Amino acid sequence: MGHLRHSVIIKDSNNELKQFPLKDWVRQNQNSLPNELDGNQTSHKMRQILKRNGWSLVFTETEVFVIRPDENGNIDYANSKIAGNQRNDTDEKKYINISKEDIEPEICFIDDIKISDIPSSLHWKEIFDFAKTFDLNKVDKQSISDQANYLEKFYRNHNKIDSNSIHEMRAVLLQFINMQKLVRDKLPTKEQMIFLKSIINTIYRIVYDKMWSKY
Repeated sequence: MGHLRHSVIIKDSNNELKQFPLKDWVRQNQNSLPNELDGNQTSHKMRQILKRNGWSLVFTETEVFVIRPDENGNIDYANSKIAGNQRNDTDEKKYINISKEDIEPEICFIDDIKISDIPSSLHWKEIFDFAKTFDLNKVDKQSISDQANYLEKFYRNHNKIDSNSIHEMRAVLLQFINMQKLVRDKLPTKEQMIFLKSIINTIYRIVYDKMWSKY
């Protein structure tokens, strides 16, 4: 796996969408950031601190986006920038600011999950195909159905999913798809897609955290 870029996405004082390399932005805005944030820290450490301070993380196969919520606590404004970056990554594999601490190895976890196995949170058909690789016979269906309902309600109220289990997240993903009777060739509703994206991003977060815990 190549270099994993870290980028900041914000709205500036003119309400314009801006993207910057994470380390560069932190170093240039040190005085207005939490004291615990140091421009010499690793990208992983920086993003953890910003997340604790209310920022959101969105993971793709090649990049981590660290997003400052707008005045309404929303990060949907960043979707167009994230989608555009993914298209560029398909056309050209240019990696910037490569440093040793940012290179993450391809490591297997529960159910042989690798970063390359996880779909983009923006592409429904990829999410559907990934979900179908899980065997629900491995879990208690009533329990996972209850958990899917609980996590969906929790996400609506708190805008996050509280889980550290890839196995659980994969089961919830497929169970939610089945419960909602979603099919591959028809896009989910906006509300359904928001929850599906949150599950995928949670899986990315768990995998990355497990990777970095080894170093």
